[in-house]
Amino acid sequence: MGLKGEDAVASFAVWGGVPRYWELAAGASSLEAAVRTHVLSRHGVLHNEPQRLLLDDLRSASQPHSVMSLIAAGCHRLSEIAGRLAKPANSLSRPLEHLLDLGYVRREVPFGQSLRSTRRTLYRIDDPFMAFWYRLVLPHRSMLELDRVPPVETCIWRFGPAREQNPIPRPSPCGLRQRSSA
Repeated sequence: MGLKGEDAVASFAVWGGVPRYWELAAGASSLEAAVRTHVLSRHGVLHNEPQRLLLDDLRSASQPHSVMSLIAAGCHRLSEIAGRLAKPANSLSRPLEHLLDLGYVRREVPFGQSLRSTRRTLYRIDDPFMAFWYRLVLPHRSMLELDRVPPVETCIWRFGPAREQNPIPRPSPCGLRQRSSA
């Protein structure tokens, strides 16, 4: 593809290291055009990719999908995820372990702490495409189903895949509020 600098970082923030995604993107004139065609369009090959991947790898995708959605929305502690799902924290150990094993989520444990000390453990989406999809595409799914792609594109590129780690919550032009990642 011959990308350099910021373009390479932005592309990796969307496609990650999956060769098939890069092959699909290579046929587009720009990153924005590739995302529009393959991810945002209801008929795009990658429009439902995260849900398909979860269904392929797990018996039920509903709880892992909910966990991924919450992590992307800024819930990084097990207690916070459990509270939002109204489930006991110990009932989430299996879905989280599956997501960790698949490489979609990573566990961050403070230096010197044990893995069993879950109070300070943070969970973050580790796969770049999953992070992009859950953080920037999922909140706009209803608009995308109505084929209102241009306002969603404005939101996505304003907050951008390369800027998605920005902890400052800002109002979205679509009326949605971006959560901080703190």
